[in-house]
Amino acid sequence: DVNPDFIAQIPYGCLPQSGSPAPVILFQDLSTAQNPAFINSWDWNFGNGVQSFSLPGNPPPAFVARTYNATGFYDVSLTVGTNLGCRRTITKSQYIEINQPNADFNLDYNLYCPNL
Repeated sequence: DVNPDFIAQIPYGCLPQSGSPAPVILFQDLSTAQNPAFINSWDWNFGNGVQSFSLPGNPPPAFVARTYNATGFYDVSLTVGTNLGCRRTITKSQYIEINQPNADFNLDYNLYCPNL
């Protein structure tokens, strides 16, 4: 039996400001398989037209980094396969949301004009 799972992380805890490069999101595989099976293939779909495949015997790095260049919601899927031929997919709908920066502030001040 195989149980696909993953999480997404934002490096440094925040997204870049306007004018900065597009945000990079790190994806970490948390999938598990029960003995005697072991995971030997990982197929990612990041929802932005980018897919990543890892061939049997060539596991992915601990984190897979992807850049999202446009605002919107993105579904992310991971399909994992085992040496025993079992394949299972997890899809997290609207898992990634990229927004434009939004400046929102209030300015409270009192004018003090001595000698007027």
